[in-house]
Amino acid sequence: MNATALVDDLTRRGVMLSAIGDRLRVNAPRGVVTPDIRAALTEHKRALLLLLAGQRPGSRWRESETGYLAPDDLPESWREWFEERAAIREYDGGQTREHAEAEALRETMNAMQAAGDHRARAVE
Repeated sequence: MNATALVDDLTRRGVMLSAIGDRLRVNAPRGVVTPDIRAALTEHKRALLLLLAGQRPGSRWRESETGYLAPDDLPESWREWFEERAAIREYDGGQTREHAEAEALRETMNAMQAAGDHRARAVE
């Protein structure tokens, strides 16, 4: 499970995550945070903090294995592809805009690699 999927799962369970500096704050109903979930939060803490930072108004930064990448940094043809994927995930898939963008960026990076675009490496 990646950080975005973990956030989606926790949101469905009524868990709210927030970032306070380099600390991850978890507000959950009693009994929801099991040892497995706690381990997943620990494992994905860095990515979760970055994802939460990306939810701030005006911030569209995401982390990839090649470092930080903003959708606005994508070449125009790929930016259009990214926006379409994000819209599909948001409106048809019911994801929040932030989660839709994070997954769409991952899809875009993988599609760029598959197309032989040297500016991207595949990400999980």
